[in-house]
Amino acid sequence: MNEKLVYEEGASKFSEALPVGNGSLGAMVYGNFPCFYYSLNEDTLWSGRPGQKKQVEVREEERKKVRAHLSAGNYKEAQDIVQTYMTGEQYSESYLGAGYLYLKFPDTLNKNKIVRELNLDTACAETGIDTEEGHIKIESFVSGKDKVLFTHILAEKPVSLDITAESSLRFYIRADKEELELCGEAPSHVEPNYVECPKPIIYGKGMRFSILTKIQCDGESTAHEDEIHISEATEISVYTVITTGFRGYESSLEHSREKLRNQGRKIIQSAIKYQSEELKKRHVRCYKRLFDRVSFHLASSVKNASLYEFLFQYGRYLMISSSSPCSTYSQPANLQGIWCEDVRSVWSSNFTVNINTEMNYWLTGPCALSECDRPLIQMIQDISVEGEKTARETWGCKGWAACHNIDLWRQTAPVKGKAKWSYWPMGGIWLATHLYQHYLYTNDADFLEKQAYPVMKKASEFCMDFMYEENGIWFTMPDTSPENTFIDEKGNECCISKSVTMDQALMREIMTDTLEAGKLLAETPDFLNNLESALGRLKEYQTGTEGQLLEWAEEYRETDIHHRHFAHLVGFHPFHQIDSDTRPELIPAVKQVLRKRTEGMKMKIGWNEGWLTNFYARLKDGERAKEHLDIFWKNCAYSNFLGLHPPLGESPGEKEIFQIDGNFGITAGIGEMLMQGKKGQIIILPALPDSWNEGEIKGMRAPGNHKVYISWKNCQLKEGGVTGGKREKIMLIYQWPFLVLDETGKEKRAVLENGEYCAVMELEKEKQFRIFPVRERQEAAYD
Repeated sequence: MNEKLVYEEGASKFSEALPVGNGSLGAMVYGNFPCFYYSLNEDTLWSGRPGQKKQVEVREEERKKVRAHLSAGNYKEAQDIVQTYMTGEQYSESYLGAGYLYLKFPDTLNKNKIVRELNLDTACAETGIDTEEGHIKIESFVSGKDKVLFTHILAEKPVSLDITAESSLRFYIRADKEELELCGEAPSHVEPNYVECPKPIIYGKGMRFSILTKIQCDGESTAHEDEIHISEATEISVYTVITTGFRGYESSLEHSREKLRNQGRKIIQSAIKYQSEELKKRHVRCYKRLFDRVSFHLASSVKNASLYEFLFQYGRYLMISSSSPCSTYSQPANLQGIWCEDVRSVWSSNFTVNINTEMNYWLTGPCALSECDRPLIQMIQDISVEGEKTARETWGCKGWAACHNIDLWRQTAPVKGKAKWSYWPMGGIWLATHLYQHYLYTNDADFLEKQAYPVMKKASEFCMDFMYEENGIWFTMPDTSPENTFIDEKGNECCISKSVTMDQALMREIMTDTLEAGKLLAETPDFLNNLESALGRLKEYQTGTEGQLLEWAEEYRETDIHHRHFAHLVGFHPFHQIDSDTRPELIPAVKQVLRKRTEGMKMKIGWNEGWLTNFYARLKDGERAKEHLDIFWKNCAYSNFLGLHPPLGESPGEKEIFQIDGNFGITAGIGEMLMQGKKGQIIILPALPDSWNEGEIKGMRAPGNHKVYISWKNCQLKEGGVTGGKREKIMLIYQWPFLVLDETGKEKRAVLENGEYCAVMELEKEKQFRIFPVRERQEAAYD
């Protein structure tokens, strides 16, 4: 199994550097020589401060005008009102690069060779430098256990170097012979990079932060103004931590430099008591507790086998590194995970919740990383509180809502900008569906009752109140389909309409989840009856003249037939509202959408290819799924395999950037190619490409926290197994005949149903079932 990235030269830019992180503290390791350096991040370092958010207050009079225009088919007039009265006056705040840490060796120390690598098995980056005076090894990792960036330098012969730091933000340096501190201040506001204005970066009472570095060495160390000079050392240990003034999205910032410094010193003092090898062991044990749960192997005869193995595990590595609940205030993975060097990053590197944040977390349940949901769960709970104000002020509704951009300060109201992206009340609804998914994959009934259900219930209350009756027919309006537009009968490009397909699907999903959870938790009959009635009022899926699933309630001419979003397919994936069990008659309509959108599509976007990989896996089309997987690594990934997003050409400040959702989407997609699970059902090898003729995957999870093992040869099941996560009946599905053996050796043969072979297993926690094709009965080890 390939779990390493290896390079024979230093990194000259971000897209060549190697990411390390513990969920809160992140670093990009450049590995250059003689100037070895890191770019640094801390996930609570944002522009802004508490109390700056503004709600968008809309009068009922304006809401009525919009609905009247939509009912009359006056889409442009409705859009003008939404643009004027229902979009915001401010953008979200920006996630910020903290700064850079430099280890500067003498220019006279010439290198003969440099090799740097990132090892996914240990979450460590290592750089080896052969110089004319001997070998230097530099190892780097960010410990989740001890919460420091640790740099360990070993030199064959004594070396000298200078250690310093800098930032693109306001800062000053203080140094003594063993401690270097960058004392920084974040802006109070940053405009997005695509906004042209005279003062895009404003300072004033922004967040303070500290980058604290402690040095230990067997040589001499002295302070020189803004750097530490080390001489005649063969072993150097560098401990770095970032502390910020963030104390919660509603709490006042901590401005005391002394308190930030002491907080950092406390963390370093705790880590420094361990010898370097023990510190590394503690880090690796903590990391492997999550990473080692799932293994994936393709036979060496498979072309690019090691690449596919790496891409799958890279997404899991990046998730652990950017979303582990490492600290009290750990944040979810944003558009760039935790790795961002800019002050005005593209799209503010925020939480964009009309696809991107949701896609980040598709892999957590199936890929056995449910603990990484915790920062996201906390954010959802936060915005459910802020979102009550948004639901009330903007839509006059009960419950809570959040639009498409969220930041550290829990922005939930529509942001400034065009209505086609800024006006969309369903971001919180989509996020809330992940709460029930987390429950399904963890079986945590206490979590469901105390954390998830109250948030889900209020999200469903918003949905029910957002529905509007007109002449006996129920609508949701005004609606948008994220970032897309259509041409109305008058030739106007419009984004505002009513009862768009995506919104109906999201409302159907959260209300169905809430109904199921409510029955488990003995919710009042009146509320459950209201949910069932509301579900019955939702608009059914519609198909168009070419057999395609419609994106809007009516068939309009699309402005961009190759639009990057597939909003109207959300019911097919990631949800299961359309599949062979529920609405098989709509699967051809899904295929037609994919054909129309992708034929002739020139722009290649990482997250887009990630979603397409998942779509075709769900369609059980392994060849097309692999085609989009290959497009990702060939066209949508940098040399360090981080996903990229090209400029859209919609605003002047755009540039090609790293965006992490593609990496996460690809990992989820590979998982879907090999195993698909939904409540009460596991499908094995649903979308196996012909070229992946031999391999195995161990440790994938199905809802119920059931652990799945599958091996195959000649594209046929060789053996497999399921270990129960709880007591439950599960239907196991495979395209060819198979049999199941329980722990006593009792055999059950699958029966043919609707073109697939199915067997029902009575699972219990830790009870194991083994799976074999009927053509073979051989004993095989399973763990």
